[in-house]
Order: sequence, then C-alpha cells, then structure tokens
Amino acid sequence: MIVSSKAHTSDQMNLDEPGSAGPASVQIGMALTAVILLMTAAILVFGDSALPSHPEFVPFHAAIVLMLDGITAFLLYGQFHYRRLPLYLLLASAYLLSALITLPFTLSFPLQGQPGGGIIGGSQSAIWLWHFWHILFPLTLLLGTFQDWHGRSTAWPQERLWPATFISIVSVAALVVILTLTVTLFHDSLPVLIDSSRPAPLTPAFYWVGSLAALMTLAALILAWSRFARLSAINLWLAVTLLAFFADILASLGAYQRYTVGWYFGRIEAMLASSILLFVFLGEIVSLYRRLGRAVNQMVESNHNLVSLVTENQHAKAALAEKNLQLERISSTDHLTRLPNRRATEQELRDQYQIAERYGRDFCIIMIDIDHFKAINDTHGHNTGDKVLRQLCSVISNRVRMTDFVGRWGGEEFLVICSETELSAATELAERLRELVEHTAFDLPVSLTASFGVSEFRVGEALDDLIMRADQHLYLAKQGGRNRVSFNPEQAAQLLENWNPGQNPPAAGPANF
Repeated sequence: MIVSSKAHTSDQMNLDEPGSAGPASVQIGMALTAVILLMTAAILVFGDSALPSHPEFVPFHAAIVLMLDGITAFLLYGQFHYRRLPLYLLLASAYLLSALITLPFTLSFPLQGQPGGGIIGGSQSAIWLWHFWHILFPLTLLLGTFQDWHGRSTAWPQERLWPATFISIVSVAALVVILTLTVTLFHDSLPVLIDSSRPAPLTPAFYWVGSLAALMTLAALILAWSRFARLSAINLWLAVTLLAFFADILASLGAYQRYTVGWYFGRIEAMLASSILLFVFLGEIVSLYRRLGRAVNQMVESNHNLVSLVTENQHAKAALAEKNLQLERISSTDHLTRLPNRRATEQELRDQYQIAERYGRDFCIIMIDIDHFKAINDTHGHNTGDKVLRQLCSVISNRVRMTDFVGRWGGEEFLVICSETELSAATELAERLRELVEHTAFDLPVSLTASFGVSEFRVGEALDDLIMRADQHLYLAKQGGRNRVSFNPEQAAQLLENWNPGQNPPAAGPANF
C-alpha cells in the first residue's frame, strides 16, 4: 500500500502506521466498543441466570475460534513478511496460540455423560486450559504492543523472516503441548478451580487466576488504547479485540457456573474477539481488490485512449506522409507541363551518372528545343505557347520507354535521360521523337518542329561535360537548319575545344545529322 506525504486515508496505508485509522474505522470501532460495554454491563447483572445445558456448544465455539484465529494468524504472518516488523510476529504468535489451544480445550471439556472430564484429562483440565489461554493471549498482545511502542520503525532483514516464523510456530505448538501435558498428567496437582459439590462451584482459586487473566487483558487493553492516540488502525482494532476478550473474562467470573447467561455470553465474546482482526484484514483485502479493480479499469481506459492516440497518430503520420509526398511532387514538378522540373531532372542526372561511373553502364541524354518558339509566343500569345508546351510534353512522354526519364530543362527545352542505352539507340529514339513532333497536329496554324542534341556517357568524363556536349549538339542541330538530330562526337569535340564559354558558340559547319 502506498503512503502519500500529506492527506492519508485508511485504505492507502499500512495498519501499523500513524493515521491509518480513518474516520470510518474510528466510528465503527467506537460503535462496536459501545455495544460490547452495554452488553457486558447487562451480563454482569443477569450473568448468573441459568440456561439450558448444551455441552455441544463448546465444540462449536472452539471450532469457530480455531478457524478464525488460525486464518488471522496466517494473515499476520504474511504481514510480518511484508512489513518485517516484530509486532506482527508477536501478534501472529498470539493468534496461533489461541487457535491451537482450542483443540485440547475441546478434548478436555466434559460433555454429556462425562462428569469427570472430557476425552483427555480430568474435571479441571478444560478450565485450566481456559485460564492459560486467557492469560497468555493478552500477554503476547501486550508484548507486541509494547515492542511496537519502543521499536516500531525497526524492520528486520529479509533473511531473518523465515527462521523467525519457523521458531514462532514451533514454539507456540510446543507451548500448547506443554500446557496440555500439564493439565492432564499433573491434573491432580493443580488447584481446584471448579468444585461441582459446592453451592457456588467456582472456587477462590478460580477468581484469583481469573483476576490475573483480567488484569493481564486490561493492561494490554490500556496500552493498545494509549497507542491508538497515533490513530493507528492495528492498535484501534487490538483495543476492541481486547475489550471483547476482557468482557469474556468478566462474564465468566460473574457467571458462577457453566451454562448460564454469562457463560454463553463469554463464549460469544470469545468468538467476537477472534473475528474482529480477521474482518479488518478481509476489509483491507476487499479494499485492495476494489482499488485494483479501479486501477485495472483506469488502465483499460488508458490503454483504450492510448490505442486511439496511436491510431490518430498513425493517421496523422499517413496524412503527413501524403502531404510531404505532395510537397515533394510539387517541389520537383514543373507546374505548367507537369513534368519533373530542372531540380528533379538534375538529381536524376546525378543518380544515373553515379550508377554509370560505379558499374560502367551506358546511358545517354537527349536535349530537345522547340524551333522558333519565341515567334509562337509573339504571334499567338503566351497562352498558346503554354498550350503547345503541354501538348509537346504529352507527345514525348507517351513515346519514350518506361525506363526513360523526361524533364523540363528550362523554357522550351526538355531533357530525356535514357538509362542502359548506347548512343545509336538514343539517336534512333531522338529521330523517332523528331518525326513524331513534326507530324503531330498542334493547335497552331503552322506546323511545329523541334531540334535534338544527343550525347553519351564517357568513362572519366565530368557530368557537366556530358551536358555541354548535348547542348552543343543541340546548337549544331539549330545551326544546321533545325528539325534535326545532332550526335556527331568528333565535330562536337572540335567545337568544344575552340569554344570560349564567355562568347556565343561558334557557327557550326556541316554536321552528321
């Protein structure tokens, strides 16, 4: 159980901690205390009234105490291993003693047809066991409460818990055996506590020993009650338990004989005393299950919310990925022709160049320029020119291979990147595209043509040189009369060698078209 640093409630703390007795526990404890006191007062007045003799009530009473105290002892041993405080070890020992001593007490109690004693022992065995029981039980509780007073915060190391538990169980069992042997083997040497031949069967020895039990119980009760000032739940319920136990002793001292109102009341008080701490633990267990249920429900709800958040996050990621893809397409697409723009085309060129450099593969580029496009814009307007650009892009894109890349290079220029392609194949493709453009009916009063420059990748050549050669071939095609494909590598090399980049390209001579 978790202890918070400020406002504590009884179902959030350990029973031995200050403040663990919440308002509800105090109210129930006070109400039960009032009921026990009122009943005890009434019994002291009517306790000697005779009732029908039911000796079988004793086995019933003993079985209830055995069961209740046995379970309580088990739970207290568990608390000892959890809290590691000797308080719980002494309390467990007390309840184990109370449970085990009911066995010889029942066997020695005289039933019907057994005036001299029970199954074991003699006529005084049962009453002596009762007195031992009512002296040793409060004495052990007194020791536990006293130890809690002086060394509450001293927790035992883990390795001492099981040996201490074993010693406690063996010691209690041995003590019960010794007491049983004492009241049976040495029965005749014990003072007589009940003399059925006397008008008042209870002898002075009974009251002396009974008074010792009462004083021991009263001392344990006072100490537990004084410790309750810390609002400790364990001390509250120990005080109520000892009050019921004290009422049992008072009822027996005032009953005068067996099977009176006081005698029956004493047995009932003993069963009540056995049940109080057990029901406290059961209440704690129920509270624990209630908190566990709330925690599980909260966890299920949190898990549901988490799943919803994850789903929403996945949807958001998918939407974001789609948006990024759209932005990528927008950033790499020419808005007019819907072809890859200059940036995307340059990136594709670099990729193809790196592949060719690394693996020695062929690839070519085809540079395309629309003939007399400025005249189209000037004569028919820019809208018509834009329409022509879109139509030309559609014609070219539908004729190239799936592996070819078509991008807008700038203005009325376009670039086709042919991967895994030799110069001859790229030249044939350029020629087919030229013929297709020439024979396509564009929305113009005149026919439209385009010029083509082709260059192939050469090992060790820079990418810029590859582009420059394609551009130079395009220039040669323009100079040669347009509507042509230029790819002659020897003439292009000569032109490049004599070309000053700061000037316009030199006029081209005859080229191989």
